[in-house]
Amino acid sequence: MKSRKLTDDEMTVRFNDYANMLTLLGNAYGNQGSLKSADSVFVYAANWIKKNLGESSLAFVRNQFYNANILIENGNETLPKELEYSRTLNNLKIRHSGSHYLGVSIYEEYLRELQKEKSQARYLNTKLEYEKMINKSYKPSSIYNVRLKAVEFDAKLDKDRTKNLENQANNLITNTASLPHNNIVTANVTEFLYGLALYKKNYTNAEKYLKDIIEIKETFVWH
Repeated sequence: MKSRKLTDDEMTVRFNDYANMLTLLGNAYGNQGSLKSADSVFVYAANWIKKNLGESSLAFVRNQFYNANILIENGNETLPKELEYSRTLNNLKIRHSGSHYLGVSIYEEYLRELQKEKSQARYLNTKLEYEKMINKSYKPSSIYNVRLKAVEFDAKLDKDRTKNLENQANNLITNTASLPHNNIVTANVTEFLYGLALYKKNYTNAEKYLKDIIEIKETFVWH
Protein backbone atom coordinates (compact mmCIF):
# COMPACT_ATOMS: atom_id res chain seq x y z
CA MET A 1 0.00 0.00 0.00
CA LYS A 2 1.41 3.36 -1.03
CA SER A 3 0.94 6.49 0.97
CA ARG A 4 0.96 10.03 -0.31
CA LYS A 5 0.71 13.50 1.09
CA LEU A 6 -2.72 15.08 0.81
CA THR A 7 -3.03 18.16 -1.37
CA ASP A 8 -4.01 21.47 0.21
CA ASP A 9 -7.51 21.15 -1.24
CA GLU A 10 -7.91 17.65 0.18
CA MET A 11 -6.71 18.85 3.59
CA THR A 12 -9.21 21.71 3.53
CA VAL A 13 -12.07 19.31 2.76
CA ARG A 14 -11.09 17.04 5.64
CA PHE A 15 -10.63 19.95 8.03
CA ASN A 16 -14.09 21.24 7.13
CA ASP A 17 -15.65 17.81 7.60
CA TYR A 18 -14.07 17.50 11.05
CA ALA A 19 -15.05 21.05 12.00
CA ASN A 20 -18.67 20.56 10.96
CA MET A 21 -18.86 17.26 12.81
CA LEU A 22 -17.72 18.97 16.02
CA THR A 23 -20.20 21.83 15.59
CA LEU A 24 -23.09 19.44 14.91
CA LEU A 25 -22.10 17.45 18.00
CA GLY A 26 -22.18 20.60 20.12
CA ASN A 27 -25.53 21.54 18.60
CA ALA A 28 -26.94 18.07 19.33
CA TYR A 29 -25.86 18.32 22.98
CA GLY A 30 -27.49 21.75 23.17
CA ASN A 31 -30.77 20.52 21.69
CA GLN A 32 -30.77 17.71 24.24
CA GLY A 33 -30.36 20.22 27.07
CA SER A 34 -26.82 19.09 27.94
CA LEU A 35 -25.52 22.65 28.01
CA LYS A 36 -22.19 21.97 29.73
CA SER A 37 -21.32 19.34 27.15
CA ALA A 38 -22.47 21.63 24.35
CA ASP A 39 -20.36 24.51 25.64
CA SER A 40 -17.29 22.29 25.96
CA VAL A 41 -17.60 20.99 22.39
CA PHE A 42 -18.44 24.39 20.89
CA VAL A 43 -15.46 26.08 22.56
CA TYR A 44 -13.04 23.30 21.61
CA ALA A 45 -14.33 23.35 18.03
CA ALA A 46 -14.12 27.16 17.80
CA ASN A 47 -10.48 27.17 18.89
CA TRP A 48 -9.58 24.33 16.53
CA ILE A 49 -11.39 25.92 13.57
CA LYS A 50 -9.86 29.35 14.23
CA LYS A 51 -6.39 27.81 14.20
CA ASN A 52 -6.84 25.58 11.15
CA LEU A 53 -9.42 27.32 8.93
CA GLY A 54 -9.67 30.90 10.20
CA GLU A 55 -12.39 33.12 11.67
CA SER A 56 -13.81 34.00 8.24
CA SER A 57 -14.35 30.36 7.25
CA LEU A 58 -17.89 29.06 6.92
CA ALA A 59 -17.03 26.40 9.48
CA PHE A 60 -16.19 29.04 12.10
CA VAL A 61 -19.23 31.17 11.24
CA ARG A 62 -21.51 28.14 11.53
CA ASN A 63 -19.95 27.18 14.88
CA GLN A 64 -20.47 30.65 16.37
CA PHE A 65 -24.00 30.95 14.98
CA TYR A 66 -25.16 27.57 16.26
CA ASN A 67 -23.57 28.22 19.65
CA ALA A 68 -25.33 31.59 19.93
CA ASN A 69 -28.68 30.06 18.97
CA ILE A 70 -28.39 27.39 21.66
CA LEU A 71 -27.68 30.06 24.30
CA ILE A 72 -30.65 32.19 23.20
CA GLU A 73 -32.98 29.19 23.07
CA ASN A 74 -31.97 28.29 26.62
CA GLY A 75 -32.75 31.66 28.14
CA ASN A 76 -29.69 33.87 27.64
CA GLU A 77 -30.89 37.45 27.21
CA THR A 78 -27.52 38.66 25.94
CA LEU A 79 -24.70 36.93 24.09
CA PRO A 80 -20.99 36.93 24.91
CA LYS A 81 -19.21 39.49 22.74
CA GLU A 82 -17.46 36.82 20.66
CA LEU A 83 -20.82 35.20 19.81
CA GLU A 84 -22.81 38.33 18.95
CA TYR A 85 -24.72 37.97 15.68
CA SER A 86 -23.27 41.22 14.32
CA ARG A 87 -19.74 39.91 14.82
CA THR A 88 -20.54 36.55 13.22
CA LEU A 89 -22.16 38.32 10.26
CA ASN A 90 -19.07 40.49 9.78
CA ASN A 91 -16.86 37.39 9.82
CA LEU A 92 -19.02 35.81 7.12
CA LYS A 93 -18.82 38.89 4.90
CA ILE A 94 -15.02 38.80 4.82
CA ARG A 95 -15.09 35.94 2.32
CA HIS A 96 -18.74 35.50 1.39
CA SER A 97 -21.81 37.48 0.42
CA GLY A 98 -24.40 38.28 3.04
CA SER A 99 -26.90 36.50 0.77
CA HIS A 100 -25.27 33.15 1.60
CA TYR A 101 -27.89 30.94 3.28
CA LEU A 102 -26.01 31.21 6.58
CA GLY A 103 -25.91 34.98 6.19
CA VAL A 104 -29.68 35.17 5.70
CA SER A 105 -30.28 33.10 8.84
CA ILE A 106 -27.85 35.26 10.85
CA TYR A 107 -29.58 38.43 9.65
CA GLU A 108 -32.94 37.06 10.79
CA GLU A 109 -31.73 36.12 14.27
CA TYR A 110 -29.90 39.45 14.58
CA LEU A 111 -33.11 41.31 13.73
CA ARG A 112 -35.01 39.31 16.35
CA GLU A 113 -32.32 40.14 18.91
CA LEU A 114 -32.49 43.86 18.09
CA GLN A 115 -36.27 43.74 18.52
CA LYS A 116 -35.91 42.27 22.00
CA GLU A 117 -33.29 44.87 22.90
CA LYS A 118 -35.60 47.60 21.55
CA SER A 119 -32.69 48.96 19.51
CA GLN A 120 -34.97 50.73 17.05
CA ALA A 121 -32.31 52.60 15.05
CA ARG A 122 -30.06 49.56 14.68
CA TYR A 123 -33.09 47.40 13.87
CA LEU A 124 -34.24 49.72 11.06
CA ASN A 125 -30.71 50.06 9.63
CA THR A 126 -30.13 46.30 9.70
CA LYS A 127 -33.57 45.63 8.21
CA LEU A 128 -32.85 48.08 5.37
CA GLU A 129 -29.48 46.43 4.74
CA TYR A 130 -31.16 43.01 4.72
CA GLU A 131 -33.91 44.15 2.33
CA LYS A 132 -31.41 45.66 -0.12
CA MET A 133 -29.38 42.46 -0.08
CA ILE A 134 -32.46 40.27 -0.64
CA ASN A 135 -33.81 42.48 -3.44
CA LYS A 136 -30.42 42.46 -5.17
CA SER A 137 -29.83 38.73 -4.87
CA TYR A 138 -33.26 37.12 -5.20
CA LYS A 139 -36.52 37.44 -7.14
CA PRO A 140 -39.51 39.26 -5.58
CA SER A 141 -41.28 35.89 -5.26
CA SER A 142 -38.36 34.47 -3.27
CA ILE A 143 -39.10 32.86 0.08
CA TYR A 144 -36.55 35.23 1.64
CA ASN A 145 -38.99 38.13 1.32
CA VAL A 146 -41.54 35.98 3.13
CA ARG A 147 -39.00 35.20 5.85
CA LEU A 148 -38.53 38.90 6.56
CA LYS A 149 -42.29 39.34 6.95
CA ALA A 150 -42.24 36.45 9.42
CA VAL A 151 -39.57 38.21 11.49
CA GLU A 152 -41.57 41.45 11.45
CA PHE A 153 -44.60 39.84 13.09
CA ASP A 154 -42.61 39.63 16.33
CA ALA A 155 -41.92 43.37 16.17
CA LYS A 156 -45.61 44.17 15.73
CA LEU A 157 -46.58 41.97 18.66
CA ASP A 158 -43.90 43.57 20.81
CA LYS A 159 -45.46 46.98 20.10
CA ASP A 160 -48.96 45.70 21.00
CA ARG A 161 -50.10 46.30 17.43
CA THR A 162 -52.15 43.10 17.46
CA LYS A 163 -55.14 44.23 15.40
CA ASN A 164 -55.47 42.08 12.25
CA LEU A 165 -52.14 40.36 12.99
CA GLU A 166 -53.73 36.91 13.09
CA ASN A 167 -55.37 37.42 9.69
CA GLN A 168 -52.12 38.79 8.22
CA ALA A 169 -50.09 35.84 9.50
CA ASN A 170 -52.63 33.27 8.30
CA ASN A 171 -52.79 35.00 4.92
CA LEU A 172 -49.00 34.77 4.66
CA ILE A 173 -49.14 31.01 5.27
CA THR A 174 -52.09 30.18 3.01
CA ASN A 175 -51.65 32.61 0.11
CA THR A 176 -47.89 32.68 -0.48
CA ALA A 177 -47.10 30.43 -3.43
CA SER A 178 -43.37 30.30 -2.63
CA LEU A 179 -43.98 29.06 0.93
CA PRO A 180 -44.51 25.28 1.30
CA HIS A 181 -46.63 24.11 4.24
CA ASN A 182 -43.96 21.82 5.69
CA ASN A 183 -41.30 24.50 5.97
CA ILE A 184 -39.42 26.04 8.89
CA VAL A 185 -40.80 29.49 7.98
CA THR A 186 -44.36 28.18 8.17
CA ALA A 187 -43.52 26.65 11.54
CA ASN A 188 -42.04 29.96 12.75
CA VAL A 189 -45.10 31.96 11.67
CA THR A 190 -47.38 29.38 13.29
CA GLU A 191 -45.34 29.70 16.49
CA PHE A 192 -45.98 33.43 16.30
CA LEU A 193 -49.72 32.70 15.93
CA TYR A 194 -49.53 30.38 18.94
CA GLY A 195 -47.90 33.12 21.02
CA LEU A 196 -50.43 35.67 19.80
CA ALA A 197 -53.32 33.39 20.74
CA LEU A 198 -51.89 32.96 24.25
CA TYR A 199 -51.39 36.72 24.49
CA LYS A 200 -55.06 37.25 23.60
CA LYS A 201 -56.09 34.33 25.89
CA ASN A 202 -57.69 32.52 22.98
CA TYR A 203 -56.73 29.05 24.19
CA THR A 204 -58.78 27.16 21.59
CA ASN A 205 -56.78 28.76 18.77
CA ALA A 206 -53.56 28.30 20.74
CA GLU A 207 -54.18 24.55 20.95
CA LYS A 208 -54.87 24.38 17.20
CA TYR A 209 -51.68 26.27 16.34
CA LEU A 210 -49.62 24.12 18.69
CA LYS A 211 -50.90 20.95 16.97
CA ASP A 212 -50.00 22.49 13.57
CA ILE A 213 -46.47 23.24 14.77
CA ILE A 214 -45.99 19.67 15.99
CA GLU A 215 -47.29 18.21 12.71
CA ILE A 216 -44.99 20.41 10.62
CA LYS A 217 -41.91 19.68 12.73
CA GLU A 218 -42.62 15.96 12.69
CA THR A 219 -42.06 16.05 8.91
CA PHE A 220 -38.55 17.44 9.56
CA VAL A 221 -37.79 14.40 11.71
CA TRP A 222 -39.11 11.76 9.34
CA HIS A 223 -38.04 13.21 6.01
